[in-house]
Amino acid sequence: MINVQIINEADENVTINQLAIESCCRIILTDKNHQNGEITIIFTGDEELRKLKKKYFNLDVYTDVISFNLEDENSDIEGEIYISWDRAEDNAKKYGENFQQELKRLVIHGVLHLTGEEDENTESKKKMNELENIYLNKIKDSIIN
Repeated sequence: MINVQIINEADENVTINQLAIESCCRIILTDKNHQNGEITIIFTGDEELRKLKKKYFNLDVYTDVISFNLEDENSDIEGEIYISWDRAEDNAKKYGENFQQELKRLVIHGVLHLTGEEDENTESKKKMNELENIYLNKIKDSIIN
């Protein structure tokens, strides 16, 4: 079983669609041959992700999503995904995307990182973007209400 916990530190006036996010995670993980796992998704702000990026990656920059794999080798997926609400809003404006779709892309991106996908170079970024688009087309539910 794949368990997903959602923590909304970003906007208490927004209701996160737990079922839609669980479905999103399950679709990706099942496609990547993971039947069991624990994922926590934390929606927060720019400063929290900036602190994490500085602490764990030694980079003092803003970022939109950070994934942490917490599982031991050869065990079920276990991870945390931090998503910056602020970056999602800015990305949506910057790329002419709707905010809902941008949040969904960041959830997908984070889950893909937990499955081992990377975006360190041009080729892996292209592959990551292609995978994001595939899952955006598969996953139609809104993740916020």
